[in-house]
Amino acid sequence: MSKDALRAEARAFLRALPPAERAAAEARIARRVWEVPEIAGARTLLVYASLPEEVGTDGIAAEARRRGITLVYPRCLPEGRMTLHAVDAPDALRPGRFGIREPDADASPLREPGEIDAALIPGLAWDRAGHRLGRGAGYYDRLLAHPEWRGFRCGLFFAAQETPSIPHEAWDVRLDAIVTEQEIARTTPVRDSEDLAGLLQKTWSSDRPHNERMIWSAAIIATALHRAGMRATLVGGGAIEFHAPGVYTTTDLDFVIEGRPRAEIDPVMRSLGMQRQGRHWVMGDLYVEVPGNVMEEPVDTETIGPFELRVIRKEYVVADRIVGFRHWKSWAHGAQAITLIRTLGRELDDKVLRAALRKEGAEHAYGLLRRLAASDEEVTPQRLDALWHKHYR
Repeated sequence: MSKDALRAEARAFLRALPPAERAAAEARIARRVWEVPEIAGARTLLVYASLPEEVGTDGIAAEARRRGITLVYPRCLPEGRMTLHAVDAPDALRPGRFGIREPDADASPLREPGEIDAALIPGLAWDRAGHRLGRGAGYYDRLLAHPEWRGFRCGLFFAAQETPSIPHEAWDVRLDAIVTEQEIARTTPVRDSEDLAGLLQKTWSSDRPHNERMIWSAAIIATALHRAGMRATLVGGGAIEFHAPGVYTTTDLDFVIEGRPRAEIDPVMRSLGMQRQGRHWVMGDLYVEVPGNVMEEPVDTETIGPFELRVIRKEYVVADRIVGFRHWKSWAHGAQAITLIRTLGRELDDKVLRAALRKEGAEHAYGLLRRLAASDEEVTPQRLDALWHKHYR
């Protein structure tokens, strides 16, 4: 199909997209785009001011400002040229060429292509090779082919705008990733430990919410270990943060690491910029510990941006807390178990949880804590101490 025919087909689809469906898809895209590490870690982000038929960017821009990211918008000039300008406030944009909102050249500082860390790019269609179909004026083609351009190129599209193959020339510049309401489709993965080390440093030092920093850091570390032939599973407090954000806050990541001798773990951690201190690897206030090398419990494999992270199943996280209460008389474990039961509720597979506890001789304690979780009673160390001594002393 020719480019003109593809453009006509894409425009017809976009015009027919129901407003409610469009709004829901845009909301998912606005959340998913921050799962792209190159976007989340950018200091300077090029954003397009969306036309009505394009994926909206106002919400993304607002979140970028909240994160302290410098926003840059393009200004279209004759003959397919663009200038780039830093914009502090959303009301600083004015209708310009083709009716597109753009910055005031006199009031907005000029930025060079080489200053852009990442860019959000619009289009009418995309394919999985990273080719995009624009409107035909060539503005973004010229910008992305600029000799000083070094930024990450991310397209924003609806999933249904995908086409099997877009006609292209050998000199066309591909997108590095495409974000839709359904997925992140990457064409240039993060490749080596140096990339991962920088990404880990950016992630951990960012002002993103604590839970996001923990989970992304865990995924980056697990990816580095995987590339060295090891299989890492997140357990302990980090797994609690993953399954029930806000229930428990920690800066310790515990991994069970399989596949290689423990001596081979240290070079991987050091390649990520972490230093050994006793039983931990440390970077700032981030601590990594390896409590075991055999993972017997079931795990879930979750997608975190371009990475995968193995996490012990939530039922076994809860079971571990209940076992701690029953056999170690740990009131902290008991309190955490109650909070997890209240938070996860019906997400927990009761049969799986009971089977795990039966093996550890702690199923009866589950019943006690479950009844307490279902009540309005305040959970205190004194209450848990009395409960334990009533049934187990």
